[in-house]
Amino acid sequence: MFFNLKPYYISRLNRFIKRCFDFLFALCFIIISFPLFFLIILLIKLFDKGPIFYLQERITLNEKKFVIFKFRTMHVNAEKETGVTLSKQDDPRLTKLGRFLRKYRLDELPQIFNVLIGNMSLVGPRPERPYFVEQYKKENGYYKYRFNAKAGITGLAQIFAKYDSSFQTKLDYDLYYISNYSFFNDLKIIFKTIIFLFSPNKQQYRGRIELLNENNTD
Repeated sequence: MFFNLKPYYISRLNRFIKRCFDFLFALCFIIISFPLFFLIILLIKLFDKGPIFYLQERITLNEKKFVIFKFRTMHVNAEKETGVTLSKQDDPRLTKLGRFLRKYRLDELPQIFNVLIGNMSLVGPRPERPYFVEQYKKENGYYKYRFNAKAGITGLAQIFAKYDSSFQTKLDYDLYYISNYSFFNDLKIIFKTIIFLFSPNKQQYRGRIELLNENNTD
């Protein structure tokens, strides 16, 4: 590991503060962004037809299973031919509209309802599918510790790792986040995510980790 070893754990008080912020933010965001939700739903129906949402089982805090909500970006039944496989940056299974939604992460907007319900957080390790979780736990014994935090919409790996980075690299960022957690760091990650999404040169963030204060003791 490239960071100082600390307990991979978020205290109960911090989890309570984190949950209160998640709920209030999610509620306000849903109200404010309702027109955008409506527009995306309309575009999917007009150009892609088929289901609007893509529902999939993922793993969150304490390895609990839940159903994640996303706008559908792939052709219907895309995995029938390929089987269970990880998404790629230029995935051929994407629809034209889906490629646009994926580029600006708009396909992940419905996950704000997962945050409101409570099975996801705004910031945390990205939720993975059970099929891959079992594989990764066998390959790296530290992988189990990423489930000491609730799965998140965004996180350090989404900002600093490449889209096709190995699970080992993303795991480093996830464990760094958990061991250095603070509410203030969550705010910085959200702010950095917004900048990242609208940055013309996203590669400038890759591989750099200047976001967190290593002296943080929260």
